[in-house]
This record gives sequence, C-alpha cells and structure tokens, in this order.
Amino acid sequence: MSSTWSLRDIRPRERHAFWRETLTTAFTPLRPEPVDGGRWGGGALLRGDVTTQPLGPLNIATIRSSAQHNVHGAAEVRRSDEEVWFVNLIVRGRCVGEQEGRECDLGAATIGIFDARRPFRLTYTDDWDAVSVRVPARDAAMVAQAPTSMRLAADIGAGRLLAGVMTGLARGGDDTPDDRREALVDAFLLLLGAAASGTPGGMPSHAEVDAQLRERICAYVRDALGDGPVEPADVARRFHISVRKLHQLFEQTDRSFGRTVLAMRVESVARDLDAGSRATLTELAATWGFADTSHLHRAFRAHTGRAPGDYRRTRLAA
Repeated sequence: MSSTWSLRDIRPRERHAFWRETLTTAFTPLRPEPVDGGRWGGGALLRGDVTTQPLGPLNIATIRSSAQHNVHGAAEVRRSDEEVWFVNLIVRGRCVGEQEGRECDLGAATIGIFDARRPFRLTYTDDWDAVSVRVPARDAAMVAQAPTSMRLAADIGAGRLLAGVMTGLARGGDDTPDDRREALVDAFLLLLGAAASGTPGGMPSHAEVDAQLRERICAYVRDALGDGPVEPADVARRFHISVRKLHQLFEQTDRSFGRTVLAMRVESVARDLDAGSRATLTELAATWGFADTSHLHRAFRAHTGRAPGDYRRTRLAA
C-alpha cells in the first residue's frame, strides 16, 4: 500500500520538524538542514513531498523537494532499526553525496549508492526530484564489495537499464500482479549488482548476469530451506527461468544445484549445533529437509568429515 506525505498544507514554522519525521519514516533516520547554514523561513521556504510503496523486500520512493542537506550521522545510524542500502536516481537537480571520505557528484541521469549502516551526507544544491530504492543489506550483498558513495551513469550501459527499471518501479501501482512485482524486484537486484561490479559504462557480460542470478537463487533457497522441500521447478518458476537454465547456472560452479541445496542443509544443521541447539538429530533432520537421520549422517560426514554427533560433542567441549 503506497503512502504519501506533503509539506503543502503544513505551516512554515512546522515544516522542518514534519519533513525530518517524513524522511525518517520513508527512508531512514535523516537530519535535514538548510544548505546555507541558516534557518528555513521567509524566502527560503522548505518544500517537498514523498510517495513510497513496498515491493517485495524493496521500498520504492519518489521524492521532490528544495535545496537542503540530508545528514545520516552517527546518531542517526544508532537510531536505525534496519540494515539497508539506498539506490538514488537523480531525475532533476544536483546532489553531492559523501560517505567514508568518498564524494560523488550526482546530476540528472546519475545514480548514487549509499550504505545506511554507516554515516553519509547528501547535499541537494537546488530544487530536485529523485527515485530512491531502499534495499535490505541481505539483498544488496552483490554491492557489498563496491565502494560506498558510489556514482553510476544512468544513461549508458547497465546503469541505463537499472535507471529504466527504477523508473518502472516508481510508476507501478498497488494493483501490479504478484508475478510482475517479483520479476521487477529480480530485474532490479540483478542490474544493481551488474552495474555496481561491472566496468563503468559497460554492459554486464553473460557470466556476470549468471553469477548475480545464481547469488539471488542461493539467497532465496537459504530462506526457504526451513519451509519444506525445495524443488527445482518451484525455484525456476520463482525466478522466471526454465529448470534447464537453473541447472545450467550451477554447472558453471563446482556443485550442481542439488548438491548446493544439500550443502546449505548441512550448513543449517551445523549452525544450529554451533548455537547449542538441544534438538535431537532426528528433529534437526526433519527441520532442515533430510529424509531421515541416516540421510543427515551421510550428508553431514560427506561435507564436514565428521558425524553430526561428534561435531556436537566437539562444540559442547569447546
């Protein structure tokens, strides 16, 4: 369900506090400040409106406002209750982004990427419009190695495709079909990873796109393991690919799709044992999708070199 906030009907003396609360609700804790270091009022009246809508794990926002600093400092980081990244497409105006000593100058048709787990500062020098996508850090794993305060051209290469998808996300309504919404999320995350890790202005290679898709599939499977069987046909349908394509993606690695899923199941059991779980091996086998305890024993020994009982006793003795 989309939400909208606007300063149009807010009294001038109340606009700063309202805008600060709006930015914090729609994005992340932010401290808006006038660009000249003074106060808003008189001829420097603060203007702005924001519309947000959730889309799967993402939150899409369209925002337009007047010149300002938006500060996400140490105090704001401590107030943050989510670990997220922001991907901002500047549609109109100019923004200078700063994070961890890096600075990027963003004009129209550029994209900035910022990690809200760390302080950053956005300076909008004049009236501006933007599309901003809030991405959970887990889903932004493909950009985790990219430098913060990163600038992408939105008029060429993968950046252009990413900007197009962001614009489409912003225009989508609450009545968008679920399969269409899932496809848009997948397209956005794949292009984000390709644009952030690829050469500036270059189109992602087939290998890069496959690697990003494989990473998304693995993240999805890890989340789904505790919910029951993970069937190739269901995973392929979720990502709008054929079962053959799914298996081809994992043929490029040292493990087939089936063996990748089995390894994740073993890792889940090992993680529970590391955490001191008191569940029996029979219960753990059922929780993580093994046919029975014998199946768990064989798979666990094959992947770790030890039986799960020995692994548990070693952890308890540590």
